[in-house]
Amino acid sequence: MIRKTLLLTLALLMLLTTSLYALEDAIEYEPRIIRGIRVWEGTIHIKGEIVLPKESKLIVKPNTKIIFYNIGAFKVFGTIQIKGEMGKEIIIDVSDKMKKQNKKFGGLILSRIPKDSIITSAVIRNANVAISATETTIPITNNVIENCRTAIEMFQGANSEIAVNLIRNCGNGIKVSMKSDPIIRKNYIKNIEKSAITVVQSSRTKILNNTISYCTDGIATSQGVKARIEGNVISYCTAGIYVYQVDREEKLIANYITNCYTAIKCAGFAKPDIIGNYIANNETGISTFHFSSPLIKNNDIIGNSTGIVAYKKANSKITKNNIIDNDIGVFCDFSSYPTISYNNFIDNTFAIKLGTFQSADWEKTVGSADIMKKEAQKRQSKANFAAVDVKDITDIVDMTKNFWGEDVTEELERKGSGENISVIYDYYDKNTVTYEGYGDKEYKLDKVDYNSWYKKLIKGCGRKETVLETKDNPMDISN
Repeated sequence: MIRKTLLLTLALLMLLTTSLYALEDAIEYEPRIIRGIRVWEGTIHIKGEIVLPKESKLIVKPNTKIIFYNIGAFKVFGTIQIKGEMGKEIIIDVSDKMKKQNKKFGGLILSRIPKDSIITSAVIRNANVAISATETTIPITNNVIENCRTAIEMFQGANSEIAVNLIRNCGNGIKVSMKSDPIIRKNYIKNIEKSAITVVQSSRTKILNNTISYCTDGIATSQGVKARIEGNVISYCTAGIYVYQVDREEKLIANYITNCYTAIKCAGFAKPDIIGNYIANNETGISTFHFSSPLIKNNDIIGNSTGIVAYKKANSKITKNNIIDNDIGVFCDFSSYPTISYNNFIDNTFAIKLGTFQSADWEKTVGSADIMKKEAQKRQSKANFAAVDVKDITDIVDMTKNFWGEDVTEELERKGSGENISVIYDYYDKNTVTYEGYGDKEYKLDKVDYNSWYKKLIKGCGRKETVLETKDNPMDISN
């Protein structure tokens, strides 16, 4: 009896599958090339690659469904107007058969399309790259993009406005490269396997007032980018903002970054301005690494395990910040000598702590370059190693002209200069260190110069209150 039931069930499944494929075979698909002016409405079936030539125009009406039945892409050279409405969104997706096979269609590939093109109030699912744009200014607004390998790509002079979209559950969020300068604003981006927003190669992209969460990198920029990253709310990322090989024209302003492993990470000679940000409850607030030297000014750095890290010859200017209630306010290691002045250090377990390799004595005698090279080779990094004149290295980390809080100020007044201060971990806590592989020779740890301290809270520190623009919310299509 059980065997007969199983056979009957299998037969029914085979019949349903055959019927599904037969129905699919009976569908009337759109032609490969769309010519003239066309209007799509209802349900549109696409099998194979489809092309909209330069002289043609396609209007997609609200409530239309566009279903792809294989991995082909939609190549657009003419005018395309995908204009849904709230509650009547345009759905672009793959067939049920492709979903079962976990296959994705190629996406919308836009190249040099006319200025009257637009994509708004659409839901795009299961694409390789949902929207790929070259040399265009097409607005991409109020869309939902989900379950794609990459949501949006802008390259070779694509200067679109990408605004008020919901992007979720994708491999990559928005990728910008090759001198494209889009405005990316007020998007909600979450659950991205890699980076929510990636910008490379000399772009001046504006990244404004986005809400980003649960990504590897929230925003990542590199290779000469001069982006303005302002007013973004970022949480639960490995790195909230990661900048690499960017100069002072890159601006990180008034961002709100919480609950990340590292809120802001600077590496590879990066020199951005980091101004007016709220950085709280992260493992590390701001990490400066490998010859990076950003300006860190007017930030509120609160409740992190470590507020600021200066590592491997990172020499930032750290000024006018409120550095409050961190386990470690500033951590210096591997011959890093930031200038730290006019800050308020309040209620940190350690205001500053020097690491084991923060030793001018060791740097001048042995040097850290070989260790850094070996680490880079292990990571298969191609990073350069700038020569450092050891004559420029002293055994002093400059922390003069700061306010240390009332209790520590009382201690400073009582002990005077050149003493072991409770919130400073330096030479006075561990005079000498030895290094594995370098024999038994002892090297002196550096000292912190805390002289000329302020006796009262320094005015003008920390961020100015910034009202983040959040009133525009993208539609949330849950089905």
